[in-house]
Amino acid sequence: EAKDKRIAELEDAEQKLCAANVTLDARASEAEAKLATPVRLPSPACTYADHSYPAYSRKQVGEIITSAGMRFTVEGDE
Repeated sequence: EAKDKRIAELEDAEQKLCAANVTLDARASEAEAKLATPVRLPSPACTYADHSYPAYSRKQVGEIITSAGMRFTVEGDE
C-alpha cells in the first residue's frame, strides 16, 4: 500500500539522518578538542627589520600550526 511504502521511506530517511548526526557529533567533538589544545610556538630563530625584535615569518607560523595537526586560512588567501 502507498502509505506503508511512504512510512518505510521516512523510516529509512530517519535512520540515515541519525547516522549522519552521530558522525557530525564525533567531528564536532574532535574539533572542540583541537580548539582546546594550544599551539606552542618555539622561540623565533630570526629577527626582522632593525633586528631589535624576534619574529616569525608567515611561512614559519603556517608550518608550526599545520605540524600541530591544524588547518588555517589567512584572510585574503582563500
